[in-house]
Amino acid sequence: MIPNKNITPENDHTTLGFVFFFFYVTLYSTFVFLNAFYPEKMSTLTFSGINLPVIYGFVLITSAVVLALIYSWVLRNKGKHSGDSTS
Repeated sequence: MIPNKNITPENDHTTLGFVFFFFYVTLYSTFVFLNAFYPEKMSTLTFSGINLPVIYGFVLITSAVVLALIYSWVLRNKGKHSGDSTS
């Protein structure tokens, strides 16, 4: 594969994607680590008697959606300036 020499920091979005990916992998790895090595922590009851894995699952799903929305918003608004007349 021939590398694209036209990639500049202004149009290279892979860095942001990698940051979000590693953030999510860290969050998920923590969940797996707790399940594997501290299963007694997973039986902890939190809000309204709901156990920790359910809350953690909702946090994982919500964070994936939020990260996707932020990534989409950043890419959509990247390069737009106040003087641009295109829509």
